[in-house]
Amino acid sequence: DETSFSYVVGAKDGPENWGNLNPNWRLCGTGKTQSPINIVDCEVNVTWSLGDFE
Repeated sequence: DETSFSYVVGAKDGPENWGNLNPNWRLCGTGKTQSPINIVDCEVNVTWSLGDFE
C-alpha cells in the first residue's frame, strides 16, 4: 500500500488521523491498533541487547 502516513502528532497524516487515511486502516482510529503497519507477533524478533526505547 502506498498511502502516506507519518508519526508526527498533529500532522494531517499523523497518528490521530491514520484511521481516516485508508479504509483498510480504520481500526487505527479506534485506539486498539497502534500503527498502520501490520506487525505479526509470531514473526517478531526481539534483540534485547539494543536496550529500552526512549
